[in-house]
Amino acid sequence: MCGIVGAIGSMVFADEKIFKQLLIVDALRGEHSTGAVSVTKAHGVKAFKKAVGPLDFLTMRGFTTLIAGQQRVLIGHNRYATKGAVNNTNAHPFTVGNVTGVHNGTLAGQHRLPDSKDFEVDSENIFHSINKIGIDQTVPLLDGAYVLVWVDELEGTFNILRNNQRPLFYALDKGGKVLYYASEPWMLHGILARNNVEHQQIKEFEADYLHTYSLDNLMDDKVIKAPRLRKMEGFKHPPVKKQQPSSKGSNKLGGGKGRNGNTTNLPTPAVKTYHLAGRVYNKGDKVSFFADEYDIRPPSGGPRSVTGSLRSNPTQEVQIYLPQGHPLYGAVTNMNTEFSAEIASMFWRDADNRGPRTLRMILNPTTLREVVCHGELDIPTERFAGYQSDDEHTEQQYLNRTKVGCGICNEVPTPEEAEDLTWVSDAAFICLDCATTPVGQDCLNPNIEVPTDKKEIN
Repeated sequence: MCGIVGAIGSMVFADEKIFKQLLIVDALRGEHSTGAVSVTKAHGVKAFKKAVGPLDFLTMRGFTTLIAGQQRVLIGHNRYATKGAVNNTNAHPFTVGNVTGVHNGTLAGQHRLPDSKDFEVDSENIFHSINKIGIDQTVPLLDGAYVLVWVDELEGTFNILRNNQRPLFYALDKGGKVLYYASEPWMLHGILARNNVEHQQIKEFEADYLHTYSLDNLMDDKVIKAPRLRKMEGFKHPPVKKQQPSSKGSNKLGGGKGRNGNTTNLPTPAVKTYHLAGRVYNKGDKVSFFADEYDIRPPSGGPRSVTGSLRSNPTQEVQIYLPQGHPLYGAVTNMNTEFSAEIASMFWRDADNRGPRTLRMILNPTTLREVVCHGELDIPTERFAGYQSDDEHTEQQYLNRTKVGCGICNEVPTPEEAEDLTWVSDAAFICLDCATTPVGQDCLNPNIEVPTDKKEIN
């Protein structure tokens, strides 16, 4: 899950302030990276991104330079990494040819996009496809969740497209000259009220419709014209053909007689034992996981579907369905919190047009617990210092946060080098060798003490 915020139209300094505040609150949807796109009359399209949180991002020279001038289009993105490593390259926005844009969502069928093997991140692959074959041919290939916001310099347009799996809301100011947008409506309510902006009704961009605004119109000081709308739907899976039973009431492909003697198609057999990365998983085993995706608005009265990844093997996906009223119904959406639950069932999903053969691991909601005692799950109890004096990481959190590498040399440290690191933000650090160089000293806050020699971890 990521977040998208921004504004378009005849903006003044107060609107730039609103944009910054929207980027800050939007970090609740993604704290791994921050990026922005600016379009002005004088400088055209510019972009800047870093694998840091918004508070650090807003103070960087690259952003302050980006925001200079009278803005006509501002796009902001806060990334929560679901595909690809956390680094500057994989942060949004992506610029491919004449297209610069951001994406919220995850694709299940990236392999359908052009040159998919060349892209670690599905989002970048989407904008590569738009630039290469156009939006009309790209959208039918999109299998999964998406909100896309992008600028096309060649066509002179600002564009927004979403499907019903991801939200995006907007509000025009009272005069209709500035349009603000954000992934969640409360962001617009709160920030616009905080800045005393009178605005029209907050609405959601209609799903499966491409909203196209003319950059020429946005460059003048007039009321924003209504966007051009075009119906565009993502990938449609072909209907599943039902297996025909044989005349004898059974068939070789799995059909058999039901309770009443009727022939039925039996479900995929359950997996009793599963071996992964040297570990054995059985039904009833307790596993630990982090949430990756969840239903923002579950069906009325229906359960909330949460998809996550195992702590011990992040490549293995898990799924849990929480009924409304479950004590952790809201808490499980916190992607920085570790949870445990017992395996309810496991079965194979055969390879099809959605992707390769994968194991589905379904968890029991009645056994869901928030992890408090790490020893209960045999999780290392060593703690590693972070950015703030009271900020501590578990070993896994340390590994996740340091895999981006040193901010200067890009070297990835080992746990044994934890005390040699100087953290300059929640997501960025400098190693001992770089911290003592002139370049490193320039990057560091003078109030931060830089270690002068290597220490052993107790």
